[in-house]
Amino acid sequence: MLTPADQVPPDAIGYAVPIFTTRTEAARFCPLALERVGFVGALTSSTPMFLDTYGETEDVAPFVWPVTAWTRGEPFDCAHLVARYNIAGAQVFLRKARRAIAAHGGVAKLANEDGPFIMTARRACGGVMLYDLSRAPNLDWERWLRQAIVDLSRPSDCRVTVVRPVMRDQVRAFVFASAPSWQGILKILVPGYNPATAAK
Repeated sequence: MLTPADQVPPDAIGYAVPIFTTRTEAARFCPLALERVGFVGALTSSTPMFLDTYGETEDVAPFVWPVTAWTRGEPFDCAHLVARYNIAGAQVFLRKARRAIAAHGGVAKLANEDGPFIMTARRACGGVMLYDLSRAPNLDWERWLRQAIVDLSRPSDCRVTVVRPVMRDQVRAFVFASAPSWQGILKILVPGYNPATAAK
């Protein structure tokens, strides 16, 4: 978690931030995050960002869930995480990501997208990847969360870009979100399809 008074430790190889515009998005995403990451408490400049695993030192990249405030001893569950989610703070991260992507020649025009997003940043090289899940159905969020965590563990990957769901995800998002008729599905899958012409 990241409160306004906390900071990402200087020895972290990078970090990831889930970015939502509504608490409904946060509530849907939270259970997936808790399945993938462990809670270590608030971050300070002295929080160690490495683990000793069987004699090998492994770098840790924190998955930051921004909160407006957090009291010591509060339960670490989705009810509290969603209620305290810092929407304004997350939007600051989103603006920073967009500026970084645009500065490196990437396309950062996401004004029409609602999110959610997952932002990953690599501190050593300044790499930023913004995963745009606006058009991905909820059932695909876990796959993209897993991909973001895997990509964050590659400190040498310095790409600066926006990652969008593939067409398959976008079609599924349309189908599951609006449940169109068979004709509506064909309009998406077959460009130029005209139901009136096809019926003749």
